[in-house]
Amino acid sequence: MAGTKNSLVFEKVLDTLVDVSARNTSTSYALLTLDTAIGRLKKLHKVLNNVELNTSGSSSLKPVRVLSGVDLVSQEEIGKAISALIDFFASPLGAEKESFLVEFKGYLGKEYLIKIQNMGVNI
Repeated sequence: MAGTKNSLVFEKVLDTLVDVSARNTSTSYALLTLDTAIGRLKKLHKVLNNVELNTSGSSSLKPVRVLSGVDLVSQEEIGKAISALIDFFASPLGAEKESFLVEFKGYLGKEYLIKIQNMGVNI
């Protein structure tokens, strides 16, 4: 895990956001939410230009793909983008925000949680 590329960590975070969100909605709606978040945040977080989403519903394609260009971006910048995306998903939930974050951390797993904490993400 120590040598895990930033692109794989970022992809795991995005997949986890979609998975946790989809438990209360649907995968297509969770992907639409991620697509909206990326569209709104990519001016501030250029690293989001390295994310491709499969919103067509084709099961032969991965729903989220992070391009290797992410590995050229500083961990701090990736961390800021991850924080912004988590906030985008969690903030509208009101009283359910804490539950969402607990579930997100559980799905993400301890090793990846440590990786994103090292990137400056504080959940």
